[in-house]
Amino acid sequence: MSVTTAYVSDLPLEWTSPVLTSRSPVEPGVVLWDLDLVLLPSRRLDREAHRVAFARVTGKRPVHEPPMLDQTDPLYAVDLLCQNGFARIGARRTLPVYLPALTTAYRALAKRRPWLLPRPCPDAFARLRRSATVPGAFITTKLRPNALLTLSATGLDQYLDPSAGAFGSDHVDRAKLAEIALARAERNYGVERSGAAL
Repeated sequence: MSVTTAYVSDLPLEWTSPVLTSRSPVEPGVVLWDLDLVLLPSRRLDREAHRVAFARVTGKRPVHEPPMLDQTDPLYAVDLLCQNGFARIGARRTLPVYLPALTTAYRALAKRRPWLLPRPCPDAFARLRRSATVPGAFITTKLRPNALLTLSATGLDQYLDPSAGAFGSDHVDRAKLAEIALARAERNYGVERSGAAL
């Protein structure tokens, strides 16, 4: 099965990531979705969870917050800590405490303040539903527990396969996540990765 690159959102291309979809006329294809930039572009819950986690770990709310663009949760946590007085090596050493606090905060906020949960982008969600006959792989900068909670809360778990996903907890570098997701899709569905790139 060959894989080629295509875009699945009408958002400006500079704000979207290409997805990978098979053009094989015989074999089923696999689409690699960007959960954060295409399907669920809101990051309100992520940002508030980081604020709560920071407060639990340090005893105070963050004063300075870096922009939340496309960093993985671990990388954003390091940036947040560094902008609030931590040396980078100290920030990295704090992650084993910070990341569990982030997961706890995310789960609690989703339960107490469900309006913070992101809503699927209507156009992208419609395209996802139309492609439901093919396996749905994805990448996300979120930690795995937070991503799975979000998939369940938004109903996207009906269309996306967590076993073919790549998470912020898999690698701190977002650029590496596509390779991880493709490797899992290859294992699950027999996708050939030659020429595939995100």
